[in-house]
Amino acid sequence: METIAFIRKHIYFLFLFTFVVLAGCNKQNNLSQSTQPQGIKVLTLSDNNYSIELYTANGKLQTGYNEITLWVKDKNGKVVIPDSITWNPMMHMMNMSHSCPASAISLQSSATGIYAGYIVFQMASDSMNYWQLAIVLKKQNMIDTLTGVVKVLPSPLQVVQTFRGADSNKYVVAYAGPANPKIGINTMSAVLYQMISMSDFIPVHHYKILIDPRMPDMGNHGSPNNTPFVEGTDGLYRGQLNLTMSGFWRINLQVLDSAGNILAGQPINEQNTSSSLYFEIQF
Repeated sequence: METIAFIRKHIYFLFLFTFVVLAGCNKQNNLSQSTQPQGIKVLTLSDNNYSIELYTANGKLQTGYNEITLWVKDKNGKVVIPDSITWNPMMHMMNMSHSCPASAISLQSSATGIYAGYIVFQMASDSMNYWQLAIVLKKQNMIDTLTGVVKVLPSPLQVVQTFRGADSNKYVVAYAGPANPKIGINTMSAVLYQMISMSDFIPVHHYKILIDPRMPDMGNHGSPNNTPFVEGTDGLYRGQLNLTMSGFWRINLQVLDSAGNILAGQPINEQNTSSSLYFEIQF
């Protein structure tokens, strides 16, 4: 009897293990193939095992902050979820190379296999300099690196700046939103990174960004009820921006460290009509 019970027990656990494995496989195989990432496809990277499709809102990559959604497909065109996925943008110039700020790639939906992240390009591509994007996939102890050249267009407005702070560190600040500003109070967002090396950028925490919006073409008048940008739980800096009319606005910036020391940027007054740090908005 003990032998029979022992056999039954092991058969039960074997059945349970098989069920879990098959359930996991079915979940992987039942990923939605119809709900594609939001936006317009801007690029496809591929090798012998996988292809990765990248999408942006307008089907372009531009200097500044770029929100990107993507998914991974196997060689049969089926959407898959790798064990890990990372990316590394690199600008290749005639006598040097450098990277840029970029977020982690996070899975947005396990049902569709859609991922999202952002990249902040500091400069555009041209005939002498080009951006290359490498995306590394790891699945079942196998590593694939998919690479391709990406075309980065110049933004028509000032939306990203690199600066050296009073602490001698180098930083990148970029406008993240709103994509479509409106008259009235806007929740404005930005990202702030410190440049550790030519290939290493880290997000800056617990700083503050003061803003002073002005209309240079309208006597440099400002607006009331703006609030400084502070860091949110997602790493973006957000504040309230009041745009009292449509037209061209310069959003003057001052960046303060966690102790309240001004690292860069100047206040606006009669003698100084613009900060050295600013974003531009036209609507």
